[in-house]
Amino acid sequence: MRTILASFIFAAAPAFAAQHAIYVQSAFFEAGDATIDSIDAAMDTIAACGFDTIYPYATTSSGFSFYPSAYLRSTREARPDTLGAITRAARERGLRVVPAVCVLTSGHHEARGPAAEHPEWALRTPDGETMGWLSPAHPLARAHVVNVIREVLLHTKADGILLDYLRFPNEAVELDPESALRFELNAPQDETPDARAVRYQRFKEEALTTLAAEISAAVFHTQPKATLGVYTWGPHVPVNHPVAQRWPDWVEAGYINLVNVSGYCFPANYGDNYLKVFEKRLRDAARRIAETGRDIPLTFALGVKTSHGAITSTQDMRDYLRIADEIGLLGSAVFNWTHFLPYATTALKEGVFLAP
Repeated sequence: MRTILASFIFAAAPAFAAQHAIYVQSAFFEAGDATIDSIDAAMDTIAACGFDTIYPYATTSSGFSFYPSAYLRSTREARPDTLGAITRAARERGLRVVPAVCVLTSGHHEARGPAAEHPEWALRTPDGETMGWLSPAHPLARAHVVNVIREVLLHTKADGILLDYLRFPNEAVELDPESALRFELNAPQDETPDARAVRYQRFKEEALTTLAAEISAAVFHTQPKATLGVYTWGPHVPVNHPVAQRWPDWVEAGYINLVNVSGYCFPANYGDNYLKVFEKRLRDAARRIAETGRDIPLTFALGVKTSHGAITSTQDMRDYLRIADEIGLLGSAVFNWTHFLPYATTALKEGVFLAP
């Protein structure tokens, strides 16, 4: 099933093909005695290592902002514009700035931020408890998300937006009460449990695609040449997956013009075949994009230290980059600056991310 909302389409310019990007956890610069000097030093190192783009987080997964927002509470009142400081420092060094926004998370399993302030917008557990996730099926929740993303773009005058958590949770969930009622009222008579499950999956996918379309319209209306990327777990999630993230449809419709696929394949989660799993994931993702008929950049997230596993040397980085280059990917996005920092000196010396 493919849902294309033509009325929302703005002509998306081809995304700038970042050779090497790096996710920047803005919270790193709000800890302890961090200063503007520490932001400058970080951007110096990032630029020297060969990165051309940063993905600084504009919001947290708990629904707070790293900048002065009309829609979200700031993470730290004493320094309410950490995102602005990072953006200015990056630009002074010729780095492109594409803020990452945690789209639907608002505390995960504990409602915080918007999900706590507006529980009527939130998803529910199967037991009816409010979750820390906004429901993309609720029109006011979608409007809130679009407002935040537009605000980030205008505040930073950024080169684009990277959409993180533009998905449902990877678990059984119920819709917000208003959307759940709408779903039930549309049930066919004598609907079987299997048929209901199929219709529910379709409903989730359509809700998420509607949100993707609305975000796209707002971003490209505000910044016609913007990069609008999405982080995804991979080529498997568009088909009957709990996260309901049909990202190839979004590529085909022109809603997004960059895909950053998870490269989190390690011996810890895939054993000795982890690089083969990594290669297959990238090849399958590239195939899905090719099937859309669109020519947009596909990059991968190079995880330094994640909940799935971690690298142990710069040679690990080289292995991932080599495979991606052989497949024809246009670049990588290291996750993240905080965990990359211990490897920065060696990576710079070896020229891991420097153009040959």
